Amino acid sequence: MQDGLGPNAEVLRLVLSKIADGALPSVRVEKVWAGYGTGHRCYGCDQPIDRTEIETEIDLAGALLLRLHRRCFAMWQRELETRENVAARDLK
Repeated sequence: MQDGLGPNAEVLRLVLSKIADGALPSVRVEKVWAGYGTGHRCYGCDQPIDRTEIETEIDLAGALLLRLHRRCFAMWQRELETRENVAARDLK
């Protein structure tokens, strides 16, 4: 980590980049499933989600199944919420 902020800063940069390029959709999620990891790659940080970690699974209308680490999911949704709040504030 070059900025000294640790691994969360790097994961956040990855998540933001994926939102910007459309790899992670700009959709707030209402329903998720969670359980222990299954070894699948995380859509947020590209690292495997092992059996000791919590995996969140999101089915986007059957078109795309996303699997993310719990922290990657939280960063993704928090960023989308922040963007919605800024957009709403700008409309006032």
